[in-house]
Amino acid sequence: MTVDETGKAIAKNPKTKENAHSTMGRAVDINPSGDFIAIGMRDGHLRVYSTKTWKLTYRKRISKEWIEDLKFSPNG
Repeated sequence: MTVDETGKAIAKNPKTKENAHSTMGRAVDINPSGDFIAIGMRDGHLRVYSTKTWKLTYRKRISKEWIEDLKFSPNG
């Protein structure tokens, strides 16, 4: 079973039996200092987590399509 940040269960797609697109990461990068990890999701959301606490620090839908590639800038 897949759960969201609050611990609630996320249902699978009844047609395809796949996990919800909001749970599928497609691209990942870690900032140069190692403090944050960014994950581009299949539903177009960008999620950023602190690697010290593993808490979600940022979440926003930045695309109407899945995110295939993302990178932190060299200065983080």
